[in-house]
Amino acid sequence: MKIMKKKSVTITLDQMADFLLVLSIFLFAYRGNLGGITAIISLIVRVLKGKFVKTNANKVLLFWSLYLLVFPICLYIIRNKNFEFYAFMGYILSLSILIFANELNYERIFKYIYIGAIFIAASVLLQFLLPGIFDSIAKIIMPSNVYTSVINRNSTGYVTGLTREVSYAALFLFIGLLYSIFIKKNRIISFVWLGILFLTGKKAQPIFAIIAICIVLYSQTKNLKKHLKILCGIIAGVFAIVVSFPVWKNISFLERLVTFIENVKNGSDIIGLTSGRTVIYERAIQLWSQNKWFGIGWENFRNIGAYGSSEYTTWFNHFDVHNCYLQILCETGIIGAAIFLSILIPTLIYAIKILRKNPTQYIKFSEAYFIFFWIFVLTEPCLYTDSYVIFLTLVLAYIFKRHKAE
Repeated sequence: MKIMKKKSVTITLDQMADFLLVLSIFLFAYRGNLGGITAIISLIVRVLKGKFVKTNANKVLLFWSLYLLVFPICLYIIRNKNFEFYAFMGYILSLSILIFANELNYERIFKYIYIGAIFIAASVLLQFLLPGIFDSIAKIIMPSNVYTSVINRNSTGYVTGLTREVSYAALFLFIGLLYSIFIKKNRIISFVWLGILFLTGKKAQPIFAIIAICIVLYSQTKNLKKHLKILCGIIAGVFAIVVSFPVWKNISFLERLVTFIENVKNGSDIIGLTSGRTVIYERAIQLWSQNKWFGIGWENFRNIGAYGSSEYTTWFNHFDVHNCYLQILCETGIIGAAIFLSILIPTLIYAIKILRKNPTQYIKFSEAYFIFFWIFVLTEPCLYTDSYVIFLTLVLAYIFKRHKAE
């Protein structure tokens, strides 16, 4: 008889570093400090590999690296009134992704994140369909303060799954949606992901997700007939939603979206997507006016935004502005905002050129998130949320690592 030898499984430093990077993204969404510690370990493993940025690194990545180094890292250390370890490590990990841009195995990393997103989707479904079982599990594995926060959010119509905030759950569900559309190319699974995304109770995110996907599909084709088909499809979809409103308005998990539509229809909240955040915006402008050129310091709005005003503003104590463009102006002033926009606008233009020139499945996947991110920051503090920023730098690095924007 022949004895079959088992093949040994060798785990390389590359694989370990990629896994730890992905694990840190999910741990940031579960417990910030755990994510920060995992980020440190990931960086140590990456450094042990001994490869650094190549001299021919794309200029776009270089400019974003310098921006991260100066504003979210150096100025955060110097000017922030309440230094947070996990927030700092989120920016450090993001910077390292840009530094190691030419060395990462993006297909493997994106696959790992998709697998993790499936786990988050399962936890969201469990919380929505079987809340009793979910509570029993969450009590065991979640810290008490995180569990309390999750229960409180659920009582207001949000479904977080096993994350500390609904925005994190929605992030991973959106990534799963993009992966199923552009990588797996499975329409049925894509609609399942979209349905679960609606279950979270987030109203802006599904809308912006659909917009970003449509922009990618519209931009990457050069065929006029396809352009017209996509436009007709979008118009038909909007029309179908409007016409069927009386049917789906009573569905419980669409309650927040229904409220938004009715508010806009009645003129009671024309801004709608802000959910009453105009008070925060007014406070941000007020603080900016006190230091127009240099701002109040990176991430300082959450420390001083609600103070020195009135009782009416105390509800957003420790909040971000929920509009990153306005928050950048408030915290870094005219100079910081000008630098930011001078990097962002050319990056968006070059990214669209790459999409039109080389519309591969991973480019479309990355560009959809990239476009979504810069739309979604109009209503959410994504630029100040670790997991969102880390994945942003991943897709940014993938888009530009092999493609020179000329």
